[in-house]
Amino acid sequence: MALITPKNLNASNITTGTLGTSYYQQPQNDPVDFRLGKVIREYDATSITLSSTNMADMFAGANHTGFTGGSHLELHWYIPTRKDVLGGSTDSTWNGAYIEPLLSFDNGSNYYSIGTCGYDGGTMTRYASMIHNYINYAWIQNSGTQIPSSGSYTVKIKFRGAEYESSGTGYVNASHDVNGKNSGSFIDAPAGIDRYQHYSHWMIKEWIPVT
Repeated sequence: MALITPKNLNASNITTGTLGTSYYQQPQNDPVDFRLGKVIREYDATSITLSSTNMADMFAGANHTGFTGGSHLELHWYIPTRKDVLGGSTDSTWNGAYIEPLLSFDNGSNYYSIGTCGYDGGTMTRYASMIHNYINYAWIQNSGTQIPSSGSYTVKIKFRGAEYESSGTGYVNASHDVNGKNSGSFIDAPAGIDRYQHYSHWMIKEWIPVT
């Protein structure tokens, strides 16, 4: 921290109260700047059917090594969802899904939840079936969380899901006609994540503090 003594401090510009002789000036990189570390992109095109109000595993990413202890994590994810209700426009009950991302730092032995979106997130509807998606972003700070603060560590993400109301059928990835009407050649060859990003996909960015 930089402590700066004010200039031109004299009795004529003090009218009331108590004024100290120093104040805090925030330097350019305080509290911290960050440099970009690892960047992970993954997807899963598995067709998931949600049929229970109890949370269940949907899919998980790989275990990624080489993260720097003390770093922060930035997460982005997109999950295409669908709910076909039994009563259509006459169904007065709320229908939808809960979706929960979790992180592991020991290759899946222990997972830590970053919460669920609850009712929002583009997955709830009433009096109708729906085809929608859940998009969200999170910044997980190092201090006060399970992210290791020293050495190196690994990161693995998984997603769990559940129905809000078990009548009808809920889907993730399925019945969306992904890539059903593309015009021209795909951008990638062979087929990989670049053409499959309309299925469930996520990005993990590591931000390493620079003091």
